Amino acid sequence: MRKVTCTIRRVILFYTLLLLIPASLAAGDGSLLEKRIQYADEATLAQMAGERNLPLGDERAMRSALYAYHQLTESPYQAKANQRVSVHIDEASSVHSISSSLFIIEGGVQLTVTAIDGTSKRTIEADSILVDIDHQRLSAYGSVRYDDQGEAGYIEAEALSWDWEAGDLAIVDALMVREHEQEKRQLTIYSQAREVESISLGEVTTYRDGVIATRVDDPLSSIRAERMVFRPGGDLIIKNATLNIGRVPLLWLPFFPFINNRMVGNPAVGINSDRGMFVSTTWEIFGRYPKIGEADQSEALALLAKQTKAERYPGSIIYSAAGPDTALERWAEASSSYLAITADAYERRGVALGLESSISLFSKRLSISGLGMVALDPAGVEQRSTYAMVAPLRYYAEPTIAYDSKNSKVRLELPLYSDPSVKSLYANRLSAFTIEGPMGKAMEFPTTYGGDINQTQWRLTSSFSAPTQYTRPYLTSLSIPVLNAQITRQYKKDGDTYSWQYTAIEVPDASVKAAGTPLSLRRTLTSKEVKEDKAGPVVPQERLLTPFYKASEKESKRVVNTTQELTLSYSLEGRYNQRFDPKTLDPLYRYSFSKAAIRLFGTPHSRLLTIAEELSGQLSIVEDTNKKTFYNQEGQIFLTSRLAIPIVGLEYQVSQRLVRQQITEDDTARKQIDEAWAFNAEQVTVHRISLGSSYPLFAAVVRPSLTVVLPPLKQSLLAQVSVGYRGVTLSASLSYQEKDGHLNAERFSAALRYSDQLFSFDLEGRYRLSEVAASVSDLLSITQNAAYKSSSGFLKVSQSLVYEGLSKAKVAHWIERLTLKAEIPHLLLHYTAHGPIDGLKSLEMKGSVSLIDQSLRFYKGRIALFWGVDTSLYFHFEDHYASRLEFKAHLGLSIAEFLDCSLSVKSVNTGFYRYYEGDQVRLGLLWQDLLRSFDFGGDGRHNTQFNLNSIDFDFSHDLGDWSLNCKYNASVVLSNNQYRWVPTVSVFLCWKVLSELDIEERWTQDNVRNWVRSDAT
Repeated sequence: MRKVTCTIRRVILFYTLLLLIPASLAAGDGSLLEKRIQYADEATLAQMAGERNLPLGDERAMRSALYAYHQLTESPYQAKANQRVSVHIDEASSVHSISSSLFIIEGGVQLTVTAIDGTSKRTIEADSILVDIDHQRLSAYGSVRYDDQGEAGYIEAEALSWDWEAGDLAIVDALMVREHEQEKRQLTIYSQAREVESISLGEVTTYRDGVIATRVDDPLSSIRAERMVFRPGGDLIIKNATLNIGRVPLLWLPFFPFINNRMVGNPAVGINSDRGMFVSTTWEIFGRYPKIGEADQSEALALLAKQTKAERYPGSIIYSAAGPDTALERWAEASSSYLAITADAYERRGVALGLESSISLFSKRLSISGLGMVALDPAGVEQRSTYAMVAPLRYYAEPTIAYDSKNSKVRLELPLYSDPSVKSLYANRLSAFTIEGPMGKAMEFPTTYGGDINQTQWRLTSSFSAPTQYTRPYLTSLSIPVLNAQITRQYKKDGDTYSWQYTAIEVPDASVKAAGTPLSLRRTLTSKEVKEDKAGPVVPQERLLTPFYKASEKESKRVVNTTQELTLSYSLEGRYNQRFDPKTLDPLYRYSFSKAAIRLFGTPHSRLLTIAEELSGQLSIVEDTNKKTFYNQEGQIFLTSRLAIPIVGLEYQVSQRLVRQQITEDDTARKQIDEAWAFNAEQVTVHRISLGSSYPLFAAVVRPSLTVVLPPLKQSLLAQVSVGYRGVTLSASLSYQEKDGHLNAERFSAALRYSDQLFSFDLEGRYRLSEVAASVSDLLSITQNAAYKSSSGFLKVSQSLVYEGLSKAKVAHWIERLTLKAEIPHLLLHYTAHGPIDGLKSLEMKGSVSLIDQSLRFYKGRIALFWGVDTSLYFHFEDHYASRLEFKAHLGLSIAEFLDCSLSVKSVNTGFYRYYEGDQVRLGLLWQDLLRSFDFGGDGRHNTQFNLNSIDFDFSHDLGDWSLNCKYNASVVLSNNQYRWVPTVSVFLCWKVLSELDIEERWTQDNVRNWVRSDAT
């Protein structure tokens, strides 16, 4: 095993060098040579061609030959040619004219150079400046200061040459000062160099003998290099560089890139406690891979980066601003398609090669997507005798094919996994470019895919619908709403080895529907527009508020048509489902259902009379080998009739079964039941008549109704009436039931309801008239609810009550449930009680309290205590075993420039039954138990009902240039189908570099005149 680990480590190191060194070399001097060729004039091109024995010719031919000779491609960053500028002399002692286009300006010179189009403005100060108008160039000497007002910084130098047409700068003995805003504070970065060359408006800048630091004199830390090349997008390529702490070189690098651009391959290099050393790469074959994002940078690299928001595309090594230049890339961008290959290497998890794609075809109707990976795990074994063991060859694949059009939807999913944990390990990977891991940055892997996958389903889901625009109205719809298939696999033990086993096969699960209208005759007789007023919230009846109240009323309109109609329509429906034995492929279960219906609707006048008839038949067949009666077939025919007189609200409906046949089979016999039509309670399912309508009464609306169930069904009568006025509704009902051939009053109900935007109230009472009791109140039941919400939403209060005059246990005046609930931010209380009205007993209480990020500062604000508490309680007053308490807390101490310490704990208690003495609970025992749960030095934590779910402890001690960091994390983790306590401890030292050092402290006085350290400290 040791040999395998070392081999993988070598692979990772070699892989890292293979990725980074060619990219860095390609990004270095080649770019400068490319720019030189691009902006050279004809004479310079002839000189360069002669030195390389290339044929002379016109300017274009020589430039192309030089590009081909050096195997270079012309950069997409073009200079702003023929840029017209105006030069204004602000201050000067003298101006000498050498020729008509050549001038020397001396004596405290200050120039302002402004583009004619107003896009840029620069100021240059120097002892003397030479201006060459013909060549659009100026040279400044002595105490030079160059300030580009479009950038947050300025340059001081001994000599400067500027070509304002190409945007090129050449500087000698330069000091560049740049202000950088980071996390609401201003930082200053100083860059010094013996020579600086900036090409094409700063797209590529080269420092020779350069230093980058946060101080000019004696910086606490700095980066020094023989050459630094800044590329578009913020890339920094350094050659022969050292990281210095004071004047002592701490780290020497012969060649290294600080890449801010996305890099082809997007390597992520680092060290992780679980996976060891690793390299993760993501290669985009075509299209843009959506999971590649921006990695978190340290403050040091963020300061050096030149931010850009331009869209970038992959080139040979580095992403650039050049757009897609091939037909494949243009198609991928238009269709949002992509194909990416991943290649990862982990010291403790082996190497993995993966693929992820999403391809859209036929105007995005067809989509082919999926992700998968194959890995060689050094910890794998061939014989997996336990759940946690894995094979040396691990894999997962999740291909998906989907087709979505107007009439068809098909989706096929075929997931495959070598073991339950393979996806959570290899799919949670770093896809953003970052190379700061070897420099000590903590590398946190994502947790998008968590937990084991021990059961999978291969699914085919589809639906289809036929176009019916040419068959209407005879065929208005024809569809297959469901056409599915599914195979279930489970990871379990088979003999002595764990493997994937087929547990269920369901093919197919389908349904079919069709509908149409062979005959439809319709004529509109009259049309009338009806206005309806809907009032807004109820307001006090004050005269001054009347105009505002009327303005809040909403008026709606509806059109009422009176028609003549005769319609004949039909519908067909079928369903089929079948399941197989996964081992023998024998049918285990079959279900089929078919239904057909014919409907006839007619009305000579829709306000006077409507008639509807429906004749329907259905057939169902069930075959289930797991049941004793393994075969059941049932067929039925129903007739439903409905007659209505809408003008008076009268409706008559009868539904009856005309024919029924049932056939059943078991191991012993076959049985058949035939039933013919008969007007009895078994064949008639619905037989009723109802009368109801709405009538306006001043500003209110009255709605009386009467419903009667007729023989052969058990007769009943229900009379109802309701009155509605704005937000208030009063209703009452009286019901009768048949008993011994007579209708007897059974129940009387009354209700009061009110609702507005802030308050609602509901009260309903029921009195059982059919029963005889010793007391009138024994037959009464009441349900009541109320809720209030403040206009700001800060307070929410609700209450509910269920009252029984006589409970099932024969207790008078019984409160079945009384609930009170109050909620404000960070606090929730929920209380429930029940029992007799004169002796209520608490049933249960729920509550949660949240105090988030509370803090206390003292000693001039330099010392801070902060804490937060989240608790959740469910307490059952009667069931001692049902109570539960969750406790989450964090506590911290911070001393400015010295110490930061924080502790967070989560604990769960389900053992409230231990805190009872008789029927009384003693809270003192609860707090003693809580204290024992924090006894890590003794045996207290083993004798408590508080189960510690997780604990996190962070300690950071500031030592000036160094910081000591200690971290402890432990939590309950589900592993191998068992819950385990998994602790993690880390101790490390961090050296602060660049802007993280030497930050000036700033103290300000608050409103009560206490000194408080500012955010910049």
